[in-house]
Amino acid sequence: MKCLKILISASFILTLSISAFSYEVKKGVLDIRANDFTETVFLTVKGEFGFFNEKFVFSKEDIDKTDVFIPCPKEWSTVTLSDGTQLSRFGFGTYTLKILLPASHPELTLKIPGPLSSWVFFADGEKTAESGKTGISKETSSPGLGNIIYNIPENAEEVYIAVQVSNFFHSRGGIYHSIELSSSKYFKRVNTFKQFIDVFVFGFGIAIILYHIALFIFQTKNKSLCLFVCFSLLVVIRNAVNGTVFDYVFGNDMWAFATKLDYLTFSLLGFSIFAYFKSMYRKDIHGIVYKMIMAESLAYALLITVTPPTIYGRLITVHQIVLLLEALYAFYFIIILLVKKRVGSAPIFTGVMFLVIATINDVLYSMMHSSVGNILPFGFAGFLFAQAFCIAWKNYLDGKQAKKVSKELLESYKEKDTIFAEIKNTGNELKHNEAVLSQNMDTAEEAMNKLSKYAESVKSEISVQNNELHGTQEATSSLNLFLDNISSGIERQSEAAENTVMQINELNNATDELYKKFELINENFSHISSASKIGKDNLATVTSIIQNIYHSSEGLLEANELITTFAEQTNLLAMNAAIEAAHAGDAGKGFAVVADEIRKLAEGSAAEAESTGKILNVINKNISESAQASNVLEKSFEDINQKLSGFQTVLSDISKFISDVKIQTEKMNSVMNSLLNEFGKVQSEKENIEQTRSNIYDSFNSLLNATEQLNSEISEMLNSIETMHNTIEKTRELEASTGESISKLGILIKTDKD
Repeated sequence: MKCLKILISASFILTLSISAFSYEVKKGVLDIRANDFTETVFLTVKGEFGFFNEKFVFSKEDIDKTDVFIPCPKEWSTVTLSDGTQLSRFGFGTYTLKILLPASHPELTLKIPGPLSSWVFFADGEKTAESGKTGISKETSSPGLGNIIYNIPENAEEVYIAVQVSNFFHSRGGIYHSIELSSSKYFKRVNTFKQFIDVFVFGFGIAIILYHIALFIFQTKNKSLCLFVCFSLLVVIRNAVNGTVFDYVFGNDMWAFATKLDYLTFSLLGFSIFAYFKSMYRKDIHGIVYKMIMAESLAYALLITVTPPTIYGRLITVHQIVLLLEALYAFYFIIILLVKKRVGSAPIFTGVMFLVIATINDVLYSMMHSSVGNILPFGFAGFLFAQAFCIAWKNYLDGKQAKKVSKELLESYKEKDTIFAEIKNTGNELKHNEAVLSQNMDTAEEAMNKLSKYAESVKSEISVQNNELHGTQEATSSLNLFLDNISSGIERQSEAAENTVMQINELNNATDELYKKFELINENFSHISSASKIGKDNLATVTSIIQNIYHSSEGLLEANELITTFAEQTNLLAMNAAIEAAHAGDAGKGFAVVADEIRKLAEGSAAEAESTGKILNVINKNISESAQASNVLEKSFEDINQKLSGFQTVLSDISKFISDVKIQTEKMNSVMNSLLNEFGKVQSEKENIEQTRSNIYDSFNSLLNATEQLNSEISEMLNSIETMHNTIEKTRELEASTGESISKLGILIKTDKD
């Protein structure tokens, strides 16, 4: 910004220091004897120069004999000589000028901008400079570059000037730019300043171009950088061609190349700047206008590339008019930017104003409607400084936005760490619950194994009891047979009575033994009932733990969904950061890499959260199945308790019945003993014995039926125990699956944290 102020101030001071006057040449004579160049150090020359059409002269005598005059500066194709001759754009001739000077004056410098397309300069009849080779035809001439610079000696009173010009290579011939006359001291100062500006703009432009190329290497998607490089390159080349840089590098022998390059850069200048603007402010450039500018510019550039100067030079006026219209549209465009308050609109406005003013002057100067000269380097320098300020301002805004995004990302990381800590704690609780569940299942399995052993023992005892009951039933049948045969003979009653007493004693012994066994069965079933209650209580504990695990896994699902939400938010923040980093240019390069890594991490967290969600859903499903199995097992325990209670009731009845049988056998023993003593009473008591026999037979049948029913119920209990065992095994599998899921979740948390 400081350099820009210096350049503007220097230009302003230089402009104020010039007391510019325009002197009129009349009849080939420039009379400036009234000007001693003490106050007016710079003046422009125009008017009626002497002209020898299709003739080369250089002597003072020929100059004094001039009788035909030509308006100068002016292009040949638009000139009618004083004798009525209409000049063609192609031809040759000699300009003449006699300068009358004051008696006392400093050394002066005459500058005639390069006549097209070749020339030889004579002063007082002597050749002092030339460019190209003048001739009377295309075959005998060759074009050249360069301006005519002639130093008029101090205190010289008159100077005879002759400029031989030939043009067979360009569509515009003759002298058609303003002629300048100034003190040599002033000319050297101005020329040095212009050379400095040319070199400065060239070097600064190359530096800006290289800087933007470096930015484009790291931001290949930012087209505005590439387009700005193209525009800057065109302006730098054009300034080099029209300034002093090109002369230093190539000299005066590259006329065809320099001319083509001059016109080519001139044709592409408007399109390149609008292409750059469109890449930055796409919505503010009208599409149809942009396409028209592009079509005209590229078409003219193509014409320049494939045709000689004699053809493409004729269309320069059309392109100049188009370029003026483009300058007006550029002015309208930057006003729109200011109204809409686009980012960087103020420095862009300043730079474009510099460029528009310089471009308009460039066009008017080439059309011979301006005598200011080429100020495009100043305009381009102003535009570059404005562009540099715009880039600095954008970098400041992007840096500010980057700090804001960085702060938001740090807060997001803190929230993520809190969530991961909660998930980790929940995982630890699940592991603890898993250990408790495993311990309870081991206890339940041990209780069921004991219950199974008790049931097998009871079943074995019942089988023994059943066999003994069958034996008792057979004994009763024998008793019945004996009683049936009592009536067959009294003689055998005594022997039968003794046998009966023996059998009754055996029955009594068997009954005592059966009673003891049933007492043992009753005691075992008490243990079974107690173990069943313990199993039921343990099962209730298992069911409660399963419910807790189910609720914990539901919490995990909610946490997992929260992780997914945070991952999506983190991804969105990374995308916004990447966009802002892209706008940041080189300053946002590192942050763009960080934003990209954050985005990848957010996508990985979302994918892992989705996988964890699926695993948790499987866990919930398995836990639900375990809960259902526990309910079935609890119902089985209730059935077992009910059946054990019923079986104990039956055992009590059997014990009571055996006690009754024991009493009856004792009575029978007493009766049989009495029978031996009182045989005569046997016959009278026969009916009572028959009734007692019938009761005993019915009781044994009832006992057999109860035994078979108890055996069936014990078999069902064993099946229920087997079912419960299978359920516990399935619960163990679910427990293992839950443990694996918890381990995976822990690994995911650790991986994400790393």
